[in-house]
Amino acid sequence: MSGYLFIVLLFAAIYYGPDVFVYYALTFLIPVGVGLYLIRARKEPVAKQG
Repeated sequence: MSGYLFIVLLFAAIYYGPDVFVYYALTFLIPVGVGLYLIRARKEPVAKQG
């Protein structure tokens, strides 16, 4: 998010605010989401004892 602060706040480019925020959020969230999906898909179901 430092890029957001640098671009939007330092240069007072308010008109870029929402776009830049969404781009940086997606840049962070897409790899996190893919990683979580792969971790959950990798787990094997645990058989119940009994």
